[in-house]
Amino acid sequence: MKKIELFVISFVCLLFFSNIPNVHSESMNLPKDYNQTLDLEQHLIYRFEKVNETSNYVEFGWGGPHCALEEGGSLELIFNGVYSESTWWGGVVTEPFFNITFKYADGSVNCTLPNKSNNAIADALVLSISPWYPGILTTNNWTYHDETAESLASSGWMEGTLNINSNNSFRTYDYIQTSGAQRTMLIYNETSGFLDYWNSSFGNYYLEANLEIEEYIPEEKSLEIPSYPLILILGVSTLTTIFVLGKNKNSA
Repeated sequence: MKKIELFVISFVCLLFFSNIPNVHSESMNLPKDYNQTLDLEQHLIYRFEKVNETSNYVEFGWGGPHCALEEGGSLELIFNGVYSESTWWGGVVTEPFFNITFKYADGSVNCTLPNKSNNAIADALVLSISPWYPGILTTNNWTYHDETAESLASSGWMEGTLNINSNNSFRTYDYIQTSGAQRTMLIYNETSGFLDYWNSSFGNYYLEANLEIEEYIPEEKSLEIPSYPLILILGVSTLTTIFVLGKNKNSA
């Protein structure tokens, strides 16, 4: 075989393999009860409508980071994957995690927390009737949510009044604890499972927030080329080498 022919074959193989996407392990998908069509690259921004001036911070965990709250400020979340996490009541949940940022009213950052679970966010912001923690993004199993919330509000230390309402594809949970310690209203988009609005208080803590922006931020994407199994790539490469060597022997 002429050198020029060998060069052309080598160049074509190099061009072919250089356009195959890198082999990588993708992030876990949301569990089956979540909306499977969600765009997980969207940027969520919750605007703080009202804040209790006597308790103007939120704490993540006992002695954890203290994030300041300011009326007109915001909470921003970016999806960071799905992981399993042990709960304080002894269970294990598989749920979405977020990178979160708290901002002042002027837009400056006052607190950034990487990779916080939906469960931890719900606990810190009182988006729950403990130990029911639907949080920022929850499943579309509304029967489970209704039954669990009603069960917790009907007896025990979380006993209280609970009104559940579904209207125009939004589901509202309006809860007042009998002791008066906690009051929580959560409004969810029944299709996406995202929390659209909350108004929650516990003791001196009070925070009302509204989903202001649910924005999709597209990534720059090159021409999509179908991926190929690694065994196929190796097989083509091997056959090409054998073919070239065989032609060389025959032409010798």
